[in-house]
This record gives sequence, structure tokens and C-alpha cells, in this order.
Amino acid sequence: QKRRPLVDPVSPYSEAVTRNKPIAYWRLEDMDSKQVEDAVGENHASYQGGVALFLPGPNGSGFTAADYGNRSVYLAGGYVETNLDQLQREYSMVMWFFNSLPTDARDATGILLSTEAETLVIAGKAAGDQSGKLVFRSGRESIAGKTRTSSKHWHHVMITRDKQPVRVYLDGGTEPEIAATIDPPKPPKRLLIGS
Repeated sequence: QKRRPLVDPVSPYSEAVTRNKPIAYWRLEDMDSKQVEDAVGENHASYQGGVALFLPGPNGSGFTAADYGNRSVYLAGGYVETNLDQLQREYSMVMWFFNSLPTDARDATGILLSTEAETLVIAGKAAGDQSGKLVFRSGRESIAGKTRTSSKHWHHVMITRDKQPVRVYLDGGTEPEIAATIDPPKPPKRLLIGS
């Protein structure tokens, strides 16, 4: 007998996200590594490399909607890849991340988001006293955040680009971690989450 497909339960958090009408919303609660389902449309993505599926995600009453709690994917050397034709020079991207590595374990602790021209990373040992901080890179520009992120702790990050102004917010803060004015590259086509 064929299994019923798993349906991501609606939670207060997922309702808040979908009300904002995003281009794509990958909940990363998949139990199949073939495709990353887009909860609001047809911008499905794909898993590449090592991933572990259906593991515990961020905790909190806004996420709870099922007996098994909130779920996520661990990118164990792998990443999520997608092509977004709609992404322009003005956009916002929001994600939760959990870093399991000490920030002095390797030169760059982890890549959170990247396009052909811009990257948001967690700095590693190559950054010296900046290790553990978020760093936004665009072309030759590299701007570090103010706060060192904790390993083995869920963090929320939002990056906004309004043509030249770029802002990165951490854990719901009202003041940006990173604020810079950088000429936008041509609109990206490819987006990677993790790496």
C-alpha cells in the first residue's frame, strides 16, 4: 500500500510567512531528498551533496503544529540550490540557521546564502577576532557584523537589498548587524543555501 504524502502542518510562523507573499518558501521539512518543496508556488529547489532530512528545527510555540514538532534539514557539506528568475536588485531573504561547528574549526565556518556575486557567511578562524560573526561579501567588498553567533543554537537572519543599501539583521534585532551601500550586481539567477 502506497504511503500518504506528508503534508507540512500549518503553524503561526508558516501563516505569517505566507501572508507576506514570498517568491518562494522552502520549509525544509522534506522527507525525500529529490526535491525541496516550495510551499507557496513552483520555485522548487534541489538538495546537493550531503544532507540529513527531517531533523529537529527551531523550537517555540509559533512553530508547533504537529506531534513531531518543527522539522529542518541539516546540510552536512551539502546545500540547497535553486534558480530564481524573479529575484531582482531589491529583495529580502530570511532564514533560520544552526551552526554545529566551533567557529575556529576551519577558515570559513559556513556559507549561509550565496548567489553568483554575493555571499553571506559565518566567519571562521581566518577572520581572527571576527570569527563567528556574519560577513557579507559582494565583489571586493567584505563587511563583518557586530555580534558573534553561538554554535549549537538556532539563529534567525534577514538580508535586505534595496538596490544599493544592504542590511543584515540577526535574531529579530531592529538595528542591522551589517549596513552598507554597495552597487548591486546584475540580478542573480542562482541561489545556494548552505555549503
